[in-house]
Amino acid sequence: MKILNSFQIKLFMLLLMTLDHLGVLLPYEWARIFHIVSRPVAVWFAFAAVESFVHTRSRRDYVMRLYSAAAVMSAGNVLLSILMQAKPDLVPDNNIFLTLAVGVSILWLLEEEWRRALRWVLIAILGIFMVTACEGGLLLLGTMLVCWAFREKPGPRSGVLAILFVLLSGTPVGNVSMSAIMLEFLANSSVACVGVLPFLHLYNGRRGPDGPVAKWFFYLYYPAHIWLIALAAYAML
Repeated sequence: MKILNSFQIKLFMLLLMTLDHLGVLLPYEWARIFHIVSRPVAVWFAFAAVESFVHTRSRRDYVMRLYSAAAVMSAGNVLLSILMQAKPDLVPDNNIFLTLAVGVSILWLLEEEWRRALRWVLIAILGIFMVTACEGGLLLLGTMLVCWAFREKPGPRSGVLAILFVLLSGTPVGNVSMSAIMLEFLANSSVACVGVLPFLHLYNGRRGPDGPVAKWFFYLYYPAHIWLIALAAYAML
């Protein structure tokens, strides 16, 4: 039953993301729980970026918007690192904009036909950069490639994504109790990302509100809430 548009799902994912980032202010047990339930967030935004790439009127404008947002996010993080030198462990390094920008750039190159050899060199360079230096790395690159390749086949897409999440799961070490092991496994592996699959099937293919507020809300909310939480943690901890 496809009953939710992209904006509605995005708002719910932003709520989960906020709970996850609030973990720095919460007891360990609650922080772990919020981190687990928020695991589908990044992969949903990877899927949404693919949808935007496929349907946007101007791919150039969309990619430039992502890179511009990534630059602003990086600048803000650097500024916070200067202001919060006394507690460097609280300085945020999040920048999902950069991950999505690089991922979309790879998809764009995959659809181009010019200079085949150069194109594949650029794809390889961007892929290595995304895996080694971007938030979400291999998980989000794999998600974006699967969602792009199976964009017209929701059933196979979900199956391949589930396999991907399982294959990329890590094994926690250093815990003694089974409950602790399971908690760490769910929090630090990609298995919990399967929680995104029901949302992919509830998604009705529509963007939702098309005004400037809806268009720019994510670009503004994402950095603002991360920076405010970091400043609150700096003041309180």
